[in-house]
Amino acid sequence: MKQENKIFGILAIVLGAIALLGSWIPGINQISFLIAILALILGIVGLCLNRKNKKVLAIIGTVLSVASIVFAVGSQVIYNQIQKNAAQDTVSTNQAEEEFTWTKEQFDALKQGDILQRGAGGTNYDDVIKEHGQPSKESTTKKKDRENKVISYVSTGNNIQSVTLTFDKQEDGSFLLISKVAMGLE
Repeated sequence: MKQENKIFGILAIVLGAIALLGSWIPGINQISFLIAILALILGIVGLCLNRKNKKVLAIIGTVLSVASIVFAVGSQVIYNQIQKNAAQDTVSTNQAEEEFTWTKEQFDALKQGDILQRGAGGTNYDDVIKEHGQPSKESTTKKKDRENKVISYVSTGNNIQSVTLTFDKQEDGSFLLISKVAMGLE
């Protein structure tokens, strides 16, 4: 057997070791993955050049680069799962804070104002917000000389429940109820 052509094997070992060290660090593991791919290519080139010679360094470099790729991908999967779980915990916490507080009695107690009189006699928007908190969704529309505000409260639990209220803006800037729709209230 001839002497091993060492340059590609040595480069594969050095780059594979660098990639292996960085494969555990978030953010750096993505760069380590690229370095490990380069080390794998150099290791394979070293194996091909030394088909009839010793291949010890090229084999070591190739093994290090494959291990680096596996660790980099594995750690990235773990970090992504941790981030996903943290995001779900945040959403769950926000949803728990914004519980659906409507009952059928509360909904029925809302007074719809006269739609032709811009909601005169209807429940005030501010009173609804004080009692039930911020809605799940809110939008405002303007048509000609009228401005309407539509708010919705939607349950996040197993039973689908919702309350949608439409308010008409008064000359003093307040909003009065002109329409109410509920679904699933008990």
